[in-house]
Amino acid sequence: MELYVHFPFCRKRCPYCDFFSLIKHIDHNEYLELLLKEIALRSSELLFNTLYFGGGTPSLAEPAFFASIINAVKGIKKEITMEMNPEDIRDYPLEALKKAGVNRLSVGIQTFDDHGLNRLQREYSGKEALEALQKTGGVFDNISSDRIIGFKGDSPELLEKDLSLFLANGVEHISVYMLTLNDTQRKNIGSVDDDTMALLYRTACEFLCKEGWDHYEVSNWTKSKPCAHNLAIWSQENYIGLGLGGVGTVDNIRYFNSASMGTYKRMLLENKFPYEQKEVLSKNTRLLEKAMLGMRTSKGILQEDYHSLILPGGLEYLESEGLVILENGKILPTEEGFLFNNLILEQLLVF
Repeated sequence: MELYVHFPFCRKRCPYCDFFSLIKHIDHNEYLELLLKEIALRSSELLFNTLYFGGGTPSLAEPAFFASIINAVKGIKKEITMEMNPEDIRDYPLEALKKAGVNRLSVGIQTFDDHGLNRLQREYSGKEALEALQKTGGVFDNISSDRIIGFKGDSPELLEKDLSLFLANGVEHISVYMLTLNDTQRKNIGSVDDDTMALLYRTACEFLCKEGWDHYEVSNWTKSKPCAHNLAIWSQENYIGLGLGGVGTVDNIRYFNSASMGTYKRMLLENKFPYEQKEVLSKNTRLLEKAMLGMRTSKGILQEDYHSLILPGGLEYLESEGLVILENGKILPTEEGFLFNNLILEQLLVF
């Protein structure tokens, strides 16, 4: 079982972000008490391998907030990750956070380029981002960083420069995300065309491959420390999501917590799970999700699991295009296949 705790509060909403967040200041202690109440309702289930604090902006809360949650749950043998924004790190008591039990940080750098940061409307400079990364490296030995590709003005040269700075400053895990914008966001932020986006992605693949990094998921690379939490989710392990807007899947049941603070609070005070929606996943849905998740990773999928669903000629076509390989009974995406992940599923399986 894996545990995700959502901290939905932000100072401001990043113009490209589609994750659930609230731009309001509330008493973190009040939210903590509600989370602890939700944990108490699940006391018989809370034996976890990993814990992930995501957001939102978890680094707005003090270490004691996370210590209280970590102490309230059982298990957590592998890793406890917390997302941090660079602008919060300078004055953040990292030693206290480590003492609280957090052993992995995910630092949302996005880019060290000032022009790119301005495009993305981030509230720090490239110099401040580098200083933040260096400070975390002085305390933690398992650090992940994000790079967004595709903002207007991005280039292979700039991307390689940023990736080099990650490698030179002790980062153990790198996530490279393609900037995805709607029409309004595209007008306000600006982005590159599809060909340039593909070039940037291939640049990341080639650069990190030459450096000996393992490309273990579409957007994720590591030298030796993959994210255990995400690997479990991609393998369809059971997970619980706590907090406002939290989502969880246990066996064939998926639930969605309310995103309304009033409803979330009221239901917990009534000793009810704060569900807004709950659904039973069919065997077909679980199988489709297994394929979607599996083909996003270097582990791929077992051919025998889908023998009756593979489109005639589909596998042969994808192999001839260099998008997948068949190895020891597994259908595996190639580096180029990662770029055309959706096309693979469309050409390979019928549901």
